[in-house]
Amino acid sequence: MLPLALTICGCAAKLAAPSLDPIAAATAHEVAAEWIYDLDGDGRPDCMEVDLDADGVVDRFRFDTDGDGTFELTTDRTSDAADDSVQALALLVDGIPIGEIDAMWSQGYFREFFPPGAMVSPFPSMTYVSFSQMLGTSPPPGYEELYYDIERNEIQGGVSQHLSAERDSTAVKDDTFLGVLGYKQPATYSGLVYVLPNYTMRKDLKNVIRYLASTGASPAIAYVGTADGVAHKLGSRGTRELLIELDRILRELILRSQGRMRVLMASDHGNNFIRCQRIELESGLETSGFQVSEVLTDSSSVVIPAFGLVGFAAAYLAPERVTEFARAAVQIPGVDLAVYEEIGEARVLATEGRGEARIAFAERPDRYRYEMIEGDPLELRHLMAALARDGKSDADGFIRDEDWFEVTKDHTYPDAVRRVYEAAAGNVQNKATVLLSFDDSTYYGRKLFDAVVDLAGTHGNLRNRSTLGFVLSNEKPPPDAVRSWDVRAAFSRVPMGPSR
Repeated sequence: MLPLALTICGCAAKLAAPSLDPIAAATAHEVAAEWIYDLDGDGRPDCMEVDLDADGVVDRFRFDTDGDGTFELTTDRTSDAADDSVQALALLVDGIPIGEIDAMWSQGYFREFFPPGAMVSPFPSMTYVSFSQMLGTSPPPGYEELYYDIERNEIQGGVSQHLSAERDSTAVKDDTFLGVLGYKQPATYSGLVYVLPNYTMRKDLKNVIRYLASTGASPAIAYVGTADGVAHKLGSRGTRELLIELDRILRELILRSQGRMRVLMASDHGNNFIRCQRIELESGLETSGFQVSEVLTDSSSVVIPAFGLVGFAAAYLAPERVTEFARAAVQIPGVDLAVYEEIGEARVLATEGRGEARIAFAERPDRYRYEMIEGDPLELRHLMAALARDGKSDADGFIRDEDWFEVTKDHTYPDAVRRVYEAAAGNVQNKATVLLSFDDSTYYGRKLFDAVVDLAGTHGNLRNRSTLGFVLSNEKPPPDAVRSWDVRAAFSRVPMGPSR
């Protein structure tokens, strides 16, 4: 059981000697590496981590359980392979890009874990859509906490309706990922993190520790929601400070369980860590005859919920003006792509000169066809030609889903064919008429937040750095890239589902 005396701002385990720095596994070693700790604080070493094959990953844990100075208990990483009584933790961390965790693992952090893999977010690369898929819950009402209700023709939701609700409150929608969490941040943290980011982040982590202490040996699901605010506000520097805290916390949890703890840590999307500016969306649309409003009243009105400062926008408008709207939107500086559905296919338009394409889907097996109408908006021409040369395109131009994924998982627009089609078909309950993806220099959201938040980076668009979160496991190496849909199947022995 993790004691509540563990503090967030200190090291989670005292080192037995300064030479045994916890970052000593930063590089490969020619011989086995060992790190010795004093967990109970009595000044005597009582546990040890060993990297037997010098690959930077701890393979064995040794413990002095009776205080005689001998490490008589040994736990190997593989010893719990068939033991379902081992404690399991799914730790969901909002908004941490693969680049940050990968760099820190290479420097020796998280050495109890295998090297991280990329988690490919849906489009838009947003929390509600991604974690709902990862946890296997129904599609959320909208792309963010604040969303447009098509049936009611009004804006609904908001952060207080969701994050502030108690776990049994009807205000928490049963069909969002929040309903299956054992711990989620208090609602006040969502705003406070932008004013006092480090303080709020540490409060959030302390709450996580308390929750984990209360679960005992039970499977646990915890959500570190403040991580996203830290990434938005403090960028890469703040994100790494958060990850250092998580490294210490997870190390102590694993050591106190005597190496018998199965942990999956994953994020929902990335962050571009680029200082960007607000897009002039309203004025740009007005010149083309569209008026942004709170409700739809006629064919000229458009509802675009403005909440978080993010790299996409969801537009709701009269269906007869969809094409006109999309063509007008991609002329606005900062808009990269416009995506919408047309007769069962996905249509994607890019900024002037980059063209237009459509994406069709076929089943048994799942296949997609990317058809360039003009130009190449998703920059897939050469990859598609290579797949065709390799015999992976059928007579109708369809290519298997897994083949598309393999060649585009680290593309400028990762897994774009599937993600664009899925977004156009609808991955939320109130599907946008048109989705806009911005370039990395631009964001859209609630103007009030501009006065509070000096953005160090954001996410939401279709591009690589916004899209790629991470997966980190101490049970087995993750795939080099995995979709949010597939995380549950890839790590079936971690509780990625209801915990209460």
